[in-house]
Amino acid sequence: MDRVSRIALDVDGTIAGYGGIIDKWAINEFLKTAHVGIVSSRGDCHDIARDLGLGYACCAGVDKPSKADCLRDYASKYPVPGGSLYIADLESDFQSAKDAGWNYADVNHICVNLGSGEDIREGCINIDARILSKVDIVRNLEVDPIPLPDNSIEKAILQDFLEHISWRKVLDFVRQVYAKMKSGGSVFIQTPEIENIYNAVIKDKFFKGDFKYRFEAISYWVGGGQDYIENTHKSFWDKNAMVELLSSVGFIDVSCVDAGTNMICTARKQ
Repeated sequence: MDRVSRIALDVDGTIAGYGGIIDKWAINEFLKTAHVGIVSSRGDCHDIARDLGLGYACCAGVDKPSKADCLRDYASKYPVPGGSLYIADLESDFQSAKDAGWNYADVNHICVNLGSGEDIREGCINIDARILSKVDIVRNLEVDPIPLPDNSIEKAILQDFLEHISWRKVLDFVRQVYAKMKSGGSVFIQTPEIENIYNAVIKDKFFKGDFKYRFEAISYWVGGGQDYIENTHKSFWDKNAMVELLSSVGFIDVSCVDAGTNMICTARKQ
């Protein structure tokens, strides 16, 4: 895949070896689909970028007046159809990102929005398999790992996503989410609840919703919209099944509540 988004990294407090956690493995994973560069106030930022094999560096105060100016320059030199993400550690960095029209992530409090689609969350790393205008990292999470170090994620959002992972792969995927999360981190999951679908759709023998035929309504609610290749449900849940799974991989304080034909589940890593 061509590089379809942009990621800028601060140095101090962000990159491993400079007081941060973004290591060479994560950077190499980013590079599979994104341009990756350095935007820092360090005067040696070009040397650091060169050591990491990165093609862009901008030393704020040397190359450009500010980090926001560096981010604008980066965007002008590397046009992409996807999003732009600045990973850094200071509030002033996040403001620089916003001033430049970029998203940002706090490296010390990482939030990931997995399978984001068009539900883009500011301050979170938005990851999706599709090339969408504000998706920060384009990646098929059913195949490729979450591109962040273990014990780094503070909040994971899986809204209308987990059901798109094959039931044969869900256990390993949830184990991976757990491994990537830091102690005390929380996970939020919204997914269809099969018992709620039965009560609302299947038990009512005359339910068609907005469809002409009943089989269409049943197929939509159970199997997903199927209007693009990723929008197909591959795993199926009730509340007990979700509590069992999350608890089995180590999550604590697991709770699931009904939300229409969906359920919302929360848990945390001890």
